[in-house]
Amino acid sequence: MKSSHWRAWLGAALIFLLGAIVGGTVVTRLGMARLRQALQGGAVGTTFAERATDRIADDLIQELDLNGEQARRLRLTLDSTAANLRQVRRRATVEVAGEIRSSLQQIGADLPPEKRVKFREVMRKRFEKLGLPSPETSPDK
Repeated sequence: MKSSHWRAWLGAALIFLLGAIVGGTVVTRLGMARLRQALQGGAVGTTFAERATDRIADDLIQELDLNGEQARRLRLTLDSTAANLRQVRRRATVEVAGEIRSSLQQIGADLPPEKRVKFREVMRKRFEKLGLPSPETSPDK
């Protein structure tokens, strides 16, 4: 009788462990896909700024009881804001990439020549995993 209880608990523990592993794997893969999409800046569909301005417009039109012309002007203004936010995001992405490139070049310059090759390979793999082109990582490349 004790043997059957032990087996039941072991079975339950294995089912729980398997569920945790599968769940963790799925969440990790989905998270990495979202991260790649965000880093590449090529999001398919509407962007966060567009979704946010659409929600704001809908709320304001309803709450303020705007007529057709007022609603149209409000949407035009918010659409312009969304476009400006996309431009800000693009500029920030370029600046971030430049900062990362500069940092990696400095790290590469500080490494002995025999470690630079390994460093470039490690960084290439990391960037590849994120779906990004590998930046210059050392001054001698």
